[in-house]
Amino acid sequence: MQLRGCCSGCVLSVFLALLLATAISTCAHAQTRPRWLDGIVLLDLADSAGIDEKATLAIAWEESRENLSPHLRGHHCWYTHRVVVEDTVIVRQHHEPDCEVGRFQIKPSTARRRCPGLDVFTYVGNTRCFARMFAEDAEQHDIIYAITRHNGSGPRAREYLTRVLAVIGWIAVTYLEKT
Repeated sequence: MQLRGCCSGCVLSVFLALLLATAISTCAHAQTRPRWLDGIVLLDLADSAGIDEKATLAIAWEESRENLSPHLRGHHCWYTHRVVVEDTVIVRQHHEPDCEVGRFQIKPSTARRRCPGLDVFTYVGNTRCFARMFAEDAEQHDIIYAITRHNGSGPRAREYLTRVLAVIGWIAVTYLEKT
């Protein structure tokens, strides 16, 4: 079991080192610099849950950027419904009922299963649910698994992991003070 943890740490270190160069060049050319309007709250959340601060900030950035609205819905959740009324086309946007919501884009069905009693349609419920799930996943497996699982599985989840690790690299170099 310790060997697996050691190997995971080595793999993470190598992967982060490779992504660090990408993160630095990507962020150096970015027009806007990521900023967390709720950065202090997220750092306190990470500290109280015993989860990685940089991962918490990076996932928040990847999921919702600067949007703190508890009613924010995932971008893959929307569909258009067209209705013709008296020769006029009316277009209505709808979202799937079990669509990702809030700061950390958590599905209500996932929250009911993994965070009973927390309302992911509120900022506090959403952030606490994230912290609970992330802590459980990191403790049972490792941080790479926890980051990936936050976005599901398959190719999209692996692409998500790459983006989050790039932001973690950027944070490590430029955002958080070294202690």
